[in-house]
Amino acid sequence: MVWGNKEGHREALDSWLQRLRTNDAHFTSLHVLPARRLTPDEFAELFAALADNHTLTQLYCSTHAQSDASLTALAEALGKNHTLQRLAVGDSHLAELAPIGCAALCAAVGASQSILELDLDNKGLGLASDEDGDEEDVAVGEALRNMIASSKSLSRLSLARNELRDIHAQLIAAGIRANTTGSGRLTNLDLGYNALGVETARALAAPCTSASPESGLHELSLSGNEQLGVEGMVLLGAALHGATLISSCRKLQLADMAFTPVAEGSTEVPVLATEVSPGDNFLRAFAQTTEAAAPALEMLRLDRSGVTATGAKALGQILSDPRMVLSEVALRGNALCDEGAACLAVDVSSSAAAGFSLDLSENHLTDAGLAPLLTRSRSITQLVLFGNHITLDTVADVAALMQLHRMTLLDLSRNRIQAAGFARLADQLIQGAFPKLRQLEIAGNVDARQSNDDGADTSEEVKAWAEIAAKVEAARPDLVVAWR
Repeated sequence: MVWGNKEGHREALDSWLQRLRTNDAHFTSLHVLPARRLTPDEFAELFAALADNHTLTQLYCSTHAQSDASLTALAEALGKNHTLQRLAVGDSHLAELAPIGCAALCAAVGASQSILELDLDNKGLGLASDEDGDEEDVAVGEALRNMIASSKSLSRLSLARNELRDIHAQLIAAGIRANTTGSGRLTNLDLGYNALGVETARALAAPCTSASPESGLHELSLSGNEQLGVEGMVLLGAALHGATLISSCRKLQLADMAFTPVAEGSTEVPVLATEVSPGDNFLRAFAQTTEAAAPALEMLRLDRSGVTATGAKALGQILSDPRMVLSEVALRGNALCDEGAACLAVDVSSSAAAGFSLDLSENHLTDAGLAPLLTRSRSITQLVLFGNHITLDTVADVAALMQLHRMTLLDLSRNRIQAAGFARLADQLIQGAFPKLRQLEIAGNVDARQSNDDGADTSEEVKAWAEIAAKVEAARPDLVVAWR
């Protein structure tokens, strides 16, 4: 792999050109770093050399300005090149400064038999005009639609952070439909942090039957599109069942839909009514289905999406459904509180073989919310509770904790645990609690930076934590205790 960070960019460019033209077998990947400021004309030289190259498989040159001429040169090279698989190109003004080149690049990727991954993150694709419906918006949307519809090789596409709107997403959805029902291979799509709204959700929720079980979207990110709102989230939740454009999704990210900031260390709980909570309404729609077919969803992220105990109740119902195959759920930065945690203390139907990972970080949980998770759910293999209000002043007895025979990771970092609480947990671990636990993350509860000039700990609290951790690791040599 070549990173392109030598002194003298012209010398470096000449070296790359030589290696491309001679098909250097060791020259398989090139990252042109941001500090290497090549001009668009110089990139045109580089791209043209790809035409007859059959060794380079990865080319990353994001953050660099391009022109219509340089992108056209790249498009023409892709028409002859059959080995390049991963491509990232352009800066945040790509669509504005090189609209003709962008269209040519999309057409070339659509016709390519080798491109597997295309990264167009933060390329200004939605900034071609200021108003929906303008010719520039339609042209960008149609270029993306045609690329997706015609591609037979593209499997991963990132269109995040482009200010894309519904007019673009509706055309993209049409391309996905053609790709899914034809012989396309697009399975991973990132539309996160754009300006997508309800019409996008409606387009993605439309009926669609995949050509095969392996076709269709498997991973989709819509995180950061707050304009989806409650209506859009309800449409998406219901569309995970049946035969729709997103019902084939195995991993779905819907984070950052309704974030209410709270100062660090505050006990204040964000207040968000269920009627206006995107996360709650998504989960209720997902749970309220009568479809007999099992949803494909395996991983769900709803970080900072306004999920409360109401949404947790619906999620508990989902997790208990024997049709479900969910094995990972992340709900970081919501407002579950202890009531919501108790709703999730269920035996997960899908976790018999693979295990179940649950992230409830920054949800205002106390010991009262921890208790049911540790005593009533025997399915959890990884439990992340970073940044809550847990003290461990009360810890369940060993007999209860022994039931959690599958847990391998427990994260209690950045809570409110003092040495006494850590000692209580340590006693249980030494007696055999969590018999399969291999990693205990409990850092950030004590300031471990207090030391003298020799590096020796001076704080009595830190010394106590060190002694407790040493006892646990002596009794459980297969358990890593990360406390500082």
